[in-house]
Amino acid sequence: MLTDNKADTLICEEAKLKVGIIGFGKRGKEYFNKIEGNSEMIVVAICDVMEPEITSIPTFTNLDEMITSVPMDIGVVCVPHNQHFEACEKLMKNGIHVIKEKPFALSSEEAEKLHNLAKENNVQIIIGTQRRFFPAYKKCKELIENGTIGTVSAVDIRYTLNHNCPNPDNWRTQESADIILDMGYHMLDVITWMFGAPEEVYGLQNERNHYEKIKAGNSATITFRKFLGNEKYTIGNVFLVRYFHKKEEQFTVIGTKGTIVIKDGKEFVYLDSNQEMKSEVFENDSHSTMLHHFVDAVKGKQELRSSSSNHMETMKFVDSVRKVSEATNLICPVMTPISNKNINLKGKKK
Repeated sequence: MLTDNKADTLICEEAKLKVGIIGFGKRGKEYFNKIEGNSEMIVVAICDVMEPEITSIPTFTNLDEMITSVPMDIGVVCVPHNQHFEACEKLMKNGIHVIKEKPFALSSEEAEKLHNLAKENNVQIIIGTQRRFFPAYKKCKELIENGTIGTVSAVDIRYTLNHNCPNPDNWRTQESADIILDMGYHMLDVITWMFGAPEEVYGLQNERNHYEKIKAGNSATITFRKFLGNEKYTIGNVFLVRYFHKKEEQFTVIGTKGTIVIKDGKEFVYLDSNQEMKSEVFENDSHSTMLHHFVDAVKGKQELRSSSSNHMETMKFVDSVRKVSEATNLICPVMTPISNKNINLKGKKK
């Protein structure tokens, strides 16, 4: 017979949302640890091609077997980009809500299929773009929207990682993990979230990596323009490097009344038009914040942020950048003079 304490524990466990983790690499383990500290969720199964060395819960090497063997409310998808769709499709068709790592999809067409699958099966899907949950980025968006920094004239983003010389067998070195779709997705999503997708984009990607046998690019630069009406527009630049000597993230927004600089997602600096500077350092626990938010959304307590609807616009932005970066007929102004009649010097939207 159960004691009162054991009965209370059993009721508490049954009230938790049951979670299965698909892909138990670095990111999957991070989610496991965060969910272990979440009072509203419990990990009930793990699936990975290499059977996880965990004995406390059921483990599988086949997703179909996991779905049919263990009842789940939520599936956390942490597999390589080119395996996301199949895993998400299987989960959603079985009525299981999905937390998936970025990017939302490999293309806008694939994104639309995932979006429709979620609607057809009445499930929620959230994309793990954590900066939507960073306090510093949320404050930046708030100051833009309430007019504190005035009209935004320019945005500058620098994002570099300090990965060691890559292993050719690692999935991040393959074509499906090109730098724009992989680490670049975070920054392009922030732009879309704060300003909406831009109307004009230009991008260059280092397709031929400097490391042998590596198919994914090492660096990229993206320039964009967002029209604001009344012949006003915001211009921006994004600089990305995957294999760099230092990990660095700096997000700068320049407005007519002030400038915001966010360093490494935590340090928030605001310089107003009188050159007075205010700074603040935020602590980030975006995974925990996102998990709590997702539980509330699944329970109908609040509208989902970073949903498939939100990311449809981001995917169109990503597709446009990738398409122009792959173009082979780029013009070099130094070698080929361009007639002024072909350039819209007034910045008007044609």
